[in-house]
Amino acid sequence: MRQITQCLAALILFGLRLPPVAVAAEPVSYPGIEFHQYRLAGTKLHLLVETYRRWDETLHRTATGDCKGYLLTIDLDSQEPFLERVQIIGPLWDVPNPRSTISFDAGAEFTKEDTAARVATPTCFFDDAGNLTRIVRISKDLVVRDALVVDAGSATWKRLGEVKPIPDKLPPMSEERVVTPSRRFLLIYQDGQASLYDCFSGEAIQDQWLTDRFQEIRKIPNFSNVRHYLTDDLKSLVVYPEELWRNKQGQEITTFQIAGETYNRGDYGFVYRRPDKKPTLFRQVKSEYGRIAVFPANDQIQVLSRDWRGSRFRVNTLDRKTEIYSPPVEKIIGWDEQPLPESHEIGLLRTEEIPDYKTFSRSSMTTLARWNYQTNKLTQELFPIQTLFSLERGQFQPKRTITIK
Repeated sequence: MRQITQCLAALILFGLRLPPVAVAAEPVSYPGIEFHQYRLAGTKLHLLVETYRRWDETLHRTATGDCKGYLLTIDLDSQEPFLERVQIIGPLWDVPNPRSTISFDAGAEFTKEDTAARVATPTCFFDDAGNLTRIVRISKDLVVRDALVVDAGSATWKRLGEVKPIPDKLPPMSEERVVTPSRRFLLIYQDGQASLYDCFSGEAIQDQWLTDRFQEIRKIPNFSNVRHYLTDDLKSLVVYPEELWRNKQGQEITTFQIAGETYNRGDYGFVYRRPDKKPTLFRQVKSEYGRIAVFPANDQIQVLSRDWRGSRFRVNTLDRKTEIYSPPVEKIIGWDEQPLPESHEIGLLRTEEIPDYKTFSRSSMTTLARWNYQTNKLTQELFPIQTLFSLERGQFQPKRTITIK
């Protein structure tokens, strides 16, 4: 080591130059495709996906940027090759701003860059018919709502109006906030009052029956660790107390009171059905079944849940007079569920990331399953989403697309 040091000192002393040291080039990026949401509507499957690049900023931090959103509409009735069955529209957004990967994956914000990227990315959602709407911030005080209009191979955004801010001051995961499955309506209880809002416009909705019922629920003493389900038609508010709740004093609460009677939390739930002002009690389905959704069908309230042990889904009425189990489903965890009461079906979608170690990329393979709980028939179809994109300039690009004007 001493000899090496002396040699280096001599080189510097006599003005000799060492060979240039290679300077690190732009960091290698890892492209990927992220699945966001879907909607089954008739014979069409609508998917919202996002392409991105990811790279290492430091040894312990990765960044994600160059994010672009696309709408994929798959014709389920077509017998054409997969590429011919799909219409790709976009980009719906194009946000080059880099953000931390944990912000991209989980939504948390740690830096100004995270916030800037989040603000620049519009919020998009489907309605029941599969139409896509976006909410985008134009300025600090102006948020607007646009509908995507697709016609004869062209696409454009149509302005629907402004979106008012909803005065929701509740903390995340609060039990005093209930959102309908479509995310269209928001029911909140704060400052001793219940309010209902249209999330698409931000407008307050006057619904005395519903807000009075929610206030009654939230004013029940020692009534926390409770799950609420509000159906999209706003006609049913279903309440499931969990079996046990420990209050701030450490006391275990195993009962609740309603209409002057006391019931065990793990045994009973109750439902308000419009226009009744009194709740109807029902016996809870045991906890080994993971409850997913509550939805109306045939003038009944249906409960969709998972049978963990049997790898099956189950639909039952609140009164438990009807219970139907699906055929076994591979990998019961990881499905996104959409009840389709008009056709007596449950739509199931699972998207799996597929790493490619040659190109250091991640793409998606999507499986669509439809379970008809009347005929108990389960069908599945595989959609290789990655085949719709090609890897160009370090990012996934759609092979063909309808550009939004």
